[in-house]
Amino acid sequence: MKSVICDTNIWYSVANKKINESRLKDLHLYGTAVNILEISSTPNLIKNIELIVRVVKSMNQHHYLIIKTNPMEHLIVLFNKDYVPDGNVEERLLNGFSTLMNIDTKKIPIENIKKAKKQINKILATQHKVADQINNRLPNIREEIKRKGGKKRHRKIDFTDTWKKFISELVSIYSKEHCDKEYILDIKDKTWENLEFFIYTWESYFKILEIENRKFDKNDWADLFNLVYVQPGFKYWTLEKKWNRIFKENEKLSKYLYDYNDI
Repeated sequence: MKSVICDTNIWYSVANKKINESRLKDLHLYGTAVNILEISSTPNLIKNIELIVRVVKSMNQHHYLIIKTNPMEHLIVLFNKDYVPDGNVEERLLNGFSTLMNIDTKKIPIENIKKAKKQINKILATQHKVADQINNRLPNIREEIKRKGGKKRHRKIDFTDTWKKFISELVSIYSKEHCDKEYILDIKDKTWENLEFFIYTWESYFKILEIENRKFDKNDWADLFNLVYVQPGFKYWTLEKKWNRIFKENEKLSKYLYDYNDI
């Protein structure tokens, strides 16, 4: 049985019959905290709740395991085996999914809908803010690339340690606010070898943004952090062409890619 970490779009595609359910029986499909949070904050909860009910049912029926630990705490656990993560938020959202699968969606109180809409809009505003901050910095980075030898030279530079430092800083900020103490990930720790897929995707994707004049999308942050669950022995499954193209072009990444057409 192949162990496969799923992008959120896999559960949508099962729900919409774009993926044949009979072809899932030989797979161990893993849902993630990122899947849970994306499904819980989609505008489709307001616009098309029947679709979300089908998506939740597809994950409920076909998952082998759901990893409830959010990406930051998952990283902390990988580097600190004694750390006990707090999955209360994800557990509460999963309980909400159970309720959603068993209620008459036409009878949801209007006050609940208004509250959900307000929460979703707040999350979307944060996503847009992060994307704007990154995109606003890109022109300056591109100018710096020109000054320091151009695109060809930039492509050859290994920035993986830079990304390890960046991720470690995010974990530090998160842990100071949400954990029992501050956690810092040592960039020389061999544990990073188990995060090859995660780190090299950051490396590849941001080089594309910096060199090819593209923009960071508001959903990219979640897509990137969903890769933190992909360790050696796992495959990753997404139907998004942008990510599949990046994975297939890099030998370090392609070995982790699950291809539905290879069944």
